[in-house]
Amino acid sequence: MHLNAGGVVGFTRGTTALTGALGVEFSPATIITLFTEVSGESRLKFYTEKFDASYVNNDPVRHSPGARFNFPSGLYLLLAGDFSLSDKSAELRSNWKNNGYRYSTNVLPRYGMQLTFGWSGILKEPDTDKDGIIDKNDKCPNDPEDKDGFADDDGCPDPDNDGDGIPDILDECPLQAAKCSGCPVLDADNDGIPDENDKCPNEPEDKDGFEDSDGCPDYDNDGDGVDDLSDKCPGVKGLPENDGCPKTQEIQRGKLILSGVTFMSGKAVLNSNSYTILDQVYESLNEWHEVKLEIQGHTDNLGSDVVNLKLSQARAEAVRDYLIQKGISPERLRAIGYGKDFPIADNTTAAGREKNRRVELHRID
Repeated sequence: MHLNAGGVVGFTRGTTALTGALGVEFSPATIITLFTEVSGESRLKFYTEKFDASYVNNDPVRHSPGARFNFPSGLYLLLAGDFSLSDKSAELRSNWKNNGYRYSTNVLPRYGMQLTFGWSGILKEPDTDKDGIIDKNDKCPNDPEDKDGFADDDGCPDPDNDGDGIPDILDECPLQAAKCSGCPVLDADNDGIPDENDKCPNEPEDKDGFEDSDGCPDYDNDGDGVDDLSDKCPGVKGLPENDGCPKTQEIQRGKLILSGVTFMSGKAVLNSNSYTILDQVYESLNEWHEVKLEIQGHTDNLGSDVVNLKLSQARAEAVRDYLIQKGISPERLRAIGYGKDFPIADNTTAAGREKNRRVELHRID
């Protein structure tokens, strides 16, 4: 709803005319607008010189109700009426003088009706940046579209079509994201090594941790003539008859401490990192069939003698059981726990006690 009010004060040949209007507009729906207006005119002298209420009653006052019907595309139909609210003998006075001089007029009829059919709209939609895309559809109405064949319908210029940070005017490949010149780096075998640095551009690097930067697959890393897929020791040059592994060294006589063989705290359960060391022992025993071993378990001095002796025996047997499980004959292995009786370091320090908790191999054949 809208409420409008206004007035005009006019001066003509010594006469001051007062004109005013009050209007109300209401739209119950988009298609229709209802309105009404009351307007009138009077002279200031009617109120300052020889005032007579009949003069005011005769002043022109009109009531103008109506309705506007709105249609799509800006077409509309306006229907309105005018009704005089003044006395039927209304006379439009001006220049009132004491001598009674006056004149009358009858310009407007007492009743009237108006019917209007029209159109309201914009003949041509504005296009501020003159890029051919009207402002209401233009996401960048103040920046003209660059018309480069890339997203040309949004009205915005695209200075970097591929979003690689290189302006199109400097980008050798403006529709392919890349670096440097703006062109993507070629990598025919998709191994992550650009063709210009790839010694084997049509063969992907095998990414096995051996010479992975040259772009060439390495089918025999250690060069022992055994393909890595079949080589049980792909990183160590070995013998074909030994599946690519070198002939294992014979366990010598004397004491061999198995560094790296550890157990869960207070238990005779091998930690997973111990298996690599024990597998090497197995390989040697499997190569040298005449070798027999005593597996010794040792502890530090913490805890009772009985507990330490029992724990060292159980740990020695755990090593023996693993080697037997791998295929070594039980007759070649003997497990004995010695508890804390044979330390090799100072038990008063943490480092010393760690060294004393150990497994030793002694050849007994």
